[in-house]
Amino acid sequence: MADRSLNEAFEAFGEWFLPEDQERKIAGHLNYTSDGTELHLNESFQVLRGIIGAGTQMQDYPVIYGITREGEAITLLKAQRMGVSFNFGAGGLREPERIRSSWLLVGAHVPPDFLYDNMSFRVPGLQIWLSQKSIEHSFAKELETNNYSVTYVIRNMPTESIRLAAIDANIKFNFDWATKCDEFTSIELNVSAWVTISPDKPQNIDWFIREENKITTMLSFISGSTMSPDCIRTSINENHKANFLITLRESKCCSYTNPNDFFMMKAGMGIEFENVASAWFEEYPKLHMPSQLGLSVLSSENLWLHVKFLSYMQALEGFHRGLYEGTYMEDSQYQAVRSVLCAAIPTSIEVDHKASLTSRIRYGNQISLNKRLTELSKLLSEPIRATILGSDGKIPRKWIDTRNYYTHWDEELKENVLDNQGMYDATVRMSHFLRALYLNLMGIPQESVLKSLHNTSNSSQHLIQINLREHTPSNDRAGMIMSIQEIDNGSRDKI
Repeated sequence: MADRSLNEAFEAFGEWFLPEDQERKIAGHLNYTSDGTELHLNESFQVLRGIIGAGTQMQDYPVIYGITREGEAITLLKAQRMGVSFNFGAGGLREPERIRSSWLLVGAHVPPDFLYDNMSFRVPGLQIWLSQKSIEHSFAKELETNNYSVTYVIRNMPTESIRLAAIDANIKFNFDWATKCDEFTSIELNVSAWVTISPDKPQNIDWFIREENKITTMLSFISGSTMSPDCIRTSINENHKANFLITLRESKCCSYTNPNDFFMMKAGMGIEFENVASAWFEEYPKLHMPSQLGLSVLSSENLWLHVKFLSYMQALEGFHRGLYEGTYMEDSQYQAVRSVLCAAIPTSIEVDHKASLTSRIRYGNQISLNKRLTELSKLLSEPIRATILGSDGKIPRKWIDTRNYYTHWDEELKENVLDNQGMYDATVRMSHFLRALYLNLMGIPQESVLKSLHNTSNSSQHLIQINLREHTPSNDRAGMIMSIQEIDNGSRDKI
């Protein structure tokens, strides 16, 4: 069975049935796109009779089985009826049904609670990030015949396996390759890399997707690119493979084709990958939600500038809240202060005003955003702070005032709000700030992070250009390449 990509649409015609009524098969066709799966049936699984309202048409199907015209088995999981129509004609009453699902298994019929021994995820760009060249080629010319020969050798790359005690599972990286040859026009060779998760005990699909998300989130922060899978393969039994097509996920994949595109390669981490992964899985429960927000902002394209700025601020604040108490004093001590403050509220004010003041007092023990970001910056070395935040290595006050202005619309802060160029530069700096914090959390040496901040990746080069512009006066001629002047001597010569 050829693997099916998450990003490639297809259509399948066949017969469809419910596991509890396998004798009643209904003809229909299935449309899969990266936005979801729709099944259009010629008849309804459950005919509608009696009084029909909006709620009557709603129906959940835990599992639907299908057999295509080509004999391929298909399973829809967690499906929902989207609507039933009524068609009257010479042939009688027909009730076509439309069903939608985000969970599709191609290649087998399985129950909704099926447990899988392992699951593999093909991740574009991973074969490069792993820092192992898998293709060698040589060129030769035969003197006698004048024929040319090009020889390609696919190296048998070793499988790397690591243990993740936090989830009682092993994960491994392995390579795969495929060739396609047209004897008249072309030869094509493609190498890919997979992440395989093998738990100690079989698990359901939700468990695998949850753990895969942790792995690809980790890889995305390190590499500087969204490392989402484009294919999911699982084993039904020892000799039976199937593909999962799941659309409740980020569909963007890595497009990098050169090691220099990545912010940090596996070989540049300066630490064993197993140690990085173990640290990440230990800390992830504290940062599940903030990490997803942070990664979504880092991976988003064409996001409005103000939305990006405020989202980065939220992601940085979430990082601090996930790891630290973030209070001025012990909560037990603050309770006494809170009681005094609440008691001091005049009884003459309106009820809703009092509720507002009480709410502010409730959160009065939480430290300010400026203090949170300052504490986070101190987790990084001085050279990293100077590179990311600017030469003084401090959180710019304009970041805080800009965020507070757009949150509270306080006119007193308006004069210190960043303009569009300043906000744009701030988002570049904040993206590196956020990534450096996550890499530090994973235990990646800060020397490796600093080295990556000065490499040839687009993100690092962008930061370098901002630093050069901000640190170089407009009249500074140091590093000048040339000077072009126009002299009016009648001939309009240009020098």
